[in-house]
Amino acid sequence: MNPCLTRYNFGVRESFLSETELQKLNFKRVGNNVRVSSLARIYGARWLTIADNVRIDDYVILSIDAESFLGNCVHISNSVSILSPLGVEIGDYAGVSPGARIFGANDDFKNGNLMHPTVPIEYRSLECSRVVLGKYSQVGTNSILLPFARLGVGSVVGALSMVKHETEDWSIYAGIPARKVGLRKKITRTPEELL
Repeated sequence: MNPCLTRYNFGVRESFLSETELQKLNFKRVGNNVRVSSLARIYGARWLTIADNVRIDDYVILSIDAESFLGNCVHISNSVSILSPLGVEIGDYAGVSPGARIFGANDDFKNGNLMHPTVPIEYRSLECSRVVLGKYSQVGTNSILLPFARLGVGSVVGALSMVKHETEDWSIYAGIPARKVGLRKKITRTPEELL
């Protein structure tokens, strides 16, 4: 067995909400074995369906205003921000590494518009898209996804990268702006008892 897995306990934490506390957040639906840190902030929980075996760590900010879904065995690591007025969809076994920033909306600052949420909407110009991370995808540490970035099935974004387009299935992307740097072997086995 991998020594990292035997020396580090990935599951024991004191700051996760109890089932009763999770129910008080009024999610659309919550599956089994869902662990959300008491230090995470979820805005628009009524739109969010969470499948089984999902973990949301400390200091995550998830802000949504439309139907959203986190698949089975999804992990959103510490200090991640996901801000998407059109919602988010994260597929089974996908993950977001520490410090990543994912934006489903972005102010256009080139064409003489005002910016940020305190300005009336008629004085702003927004680019908006739904956030979609495909099954088996992963966003690397401190990476940024801008509107219209969509991760294909099995697609991986390396650390400190910026994505502003769709990625191909089973491909690896890195850089600013991110470009395809390699291919990834397809996942052939998953622990089906977790689904």
